[in-house]
Amino acid sequence: MYCPRCGAQHPDDACFCAKCGFKLNQKEPIHDFAQENAQAATPYNQNAVIGFALSLAGLFFFGLILGIFGIIFSRRGMQECDADPTSRGRSLAVAGLIVSIVDLAYSALAVLGVLYYVLFLGMLFF
Repeated sequence: MYCPRCGAQHPDDACFCAKCGFKLNQKEPIHDFAQENAQAATPYNQNAVIGFALSLAGLFFFGLILGIFGIIFSRRGMQECDADPTSRGRSLAVAGLIVSIVDLAYSALAVLGVLYYVLFLGMLFF
């Protein structure tokens, strides 16, 4: 008898493989590591990665501009991931979309704060 996992030869009455420890004569299906490795080798969707990176950069620099581009790329990445079930990165695209929306809200509040200061508080000092 041969081990179905590693191919080592064993006597017919052996219960376990001496080389890899696999239980011989088991009725359960063998885990397919080749399929799991193929899924792990699939790269992330490029638009999802770009959208997430832009949204993170928008937290620190130019939130309004980078937030808009983050939304565009993240949404495009989500659509591509939905169209192709084998692609990876949908959760990254969703995170990029959420962070981009936070970027826009934060930037809008900052702009409104500056306008308030210039228009109303600035008049008090002139």
